[in-house]
Amino acid sequence: MLRRKMPEEIFDGRRVLPHDLFSRSDVTNYLDNLERALDIELGALPDSGELDVFAFTRRLGHRIGLASWGGPTGTEPAMFDVLCAAFDDLDGSESFVRPDLMTELIASDKAQERAALASIAEIIGEGAVGFSDEASHPLFARIVAAWSDEPTNVATTGVGRDVALLHIASMSNLFAALGWALIDLAETPCGTGVCRRRRHRPRGALRP
Repeated sequence: MLRRKMPEEIFDGRRVLPHDLFSRSDVTNYLDNLERALDIELGALPDSGELDVFAFTRRLGHRIGLASWGGPTGTEPAMFDVLCAAFDDLDGSESFVRPDLMTELIASDKAQERAALASIAEIIGEGAVGFSDEASHPLFARIVAAWSDEPTNVATTGVGRDVALLHIASMSNLFAALGWALIDLAETPCGTGVCRRRRHRPRGALRP
């Protein structure tokens, strides 16, 4: 199903797949990135108002994933929003939930998706040039190492596309699951049904 939405080149020649980065020893790294991502995203919220839960968890998921395997450029504040927009264009979920759009997508030869993938590969690939900070980016280091036998131009594209496919794979259920988890939390009887920490009410059917 994902192949209906995404350019074929994102699948060709991949050297690092999701199961390569999800060993037990990686859990601490993911949890650290989750804590940092929550601090950043919660810190950016206003003191009151409404919260679009699914937009919030989508952004949170992007931040966790890119901090985990996006390398130095994937975590740059100036690049984060650019990468989020590109990944949203590349997201394969429309092949499941909006199959009616696939005819138009095929007619365009996936032009929007190819542009998004090229942008992601370029931004992420820049972080692979001269990369040496394995301590801060251990998962990215594995991806870079997998392409170390190739010329720089081939390696940077390969690294960028590996990261793109890894991130797209994580997007399939993560964002929606996080959103529903927050809604379930907000609906748990606690006096008001509203998140007490920041007084935000998720949009939708939730009312105190």
